Amino acid sequence: MKAETDFIEKRLWVGKNAIPVNQYKEDYQVGYNPPVLVPIYDSSFLNYLVKLWQYRVNQCWSVDVMITGDRRVGKSTLASILASMMYRDFSVDHIAFKIEQFQEILRNNPVAGDGIYPVAILDEAGFDMFAQEWADQLQKEMVKAFEVIGAKYQTIFLLAPNPSLINRGLRKMASYWIYLPSEKMTRGVAEYYEVKVNKYDGSIYYDPQCAFLFDPIDQNHNNHLLSIWKEYEKRKMEFIEDVLGIPSEIKGKREQTNTIRLYKLMKWLYNELNVPQTKIAEVVGVDHSTVSYYIERTKK
Repeated sequence: MKAETDFIEKRLWVGKNAIPVNQYKEDYQVGYNPPVLVPIYDSSFLNYLVKLWQYRVNQCWSVDVMITGDRRVGKSTLASILASMMYRDFSVDHIAFKIEQFQEILRNNPVAGDGIYPVAILDEAGFDMFAQEWADQLQKEMVKAFEVIGAKYQTIFLLAPNPSLINRGLRKMASYWIYLPSEKMTRGVAEYYEVKVNKYDGSIYYDPQCAFLFDPIDQNHNNHLLSIWKEYEKRKMEFIEDVLGIPSEIKGKREQTNTIRLYKLMKWLYNELNVPQTKIAEVVGVDHSTVSYYIERTKK
């Protein structure tokens, strides 16, 4: 972490209000061909984001945010921090793994207004675990959900490993994209883009605004979210177990992790490399019926 002397105190405007942020003296490079230099802020930038989004909701607009990046770079962490800052009643019940759960959250959320800014998070687990056909069906249902999102001025976070897993229609509806770069070999760094649509051909492009840092959820940072995070991880594992059909007697975390890895390996061999199921069974050391079982689940 850089020393505080590396900061420049700045003011970013939201309406008539100036929001104080700390900007590093060095710029941050976005992309490589061509490289683009943008400012980078510390975690004080999250305050600006929340004020900006609340201002947008006050103007009777929804806030639709995509957060993408590789596994374990902090997408769920960042979404939970932002959601808790946005909505004072945020809880684990505002995090969904299935579209049905997401729609239920939206139905139960109040209409935004009078200082209330309801949120909903669609976690990446569904995008990560299911076949592309399932993801496409999920996002057809999401189009219906956007009608509720817009009517109730909701703030939503869509989490996925890659924007390509969020279909073009939904990407066009989104207003903001936050990318967590694993190539930087560090956690807690995010790139912030505004999603824009070319008025002539309807193409989507991402306008880089800046980068910012964010803290983890632990005893020293954002510890008010620890109980929510613990319950989130429990529900995520239950969701994965349900998807994979992991037997109830497999309770150990190591056993669960190994089972999930085995599933993902079979899915990758079959879907990406077109390896026959009989060969997969031979390679991973299971019987053919087990491979068939897991492959069929990817199509549901």
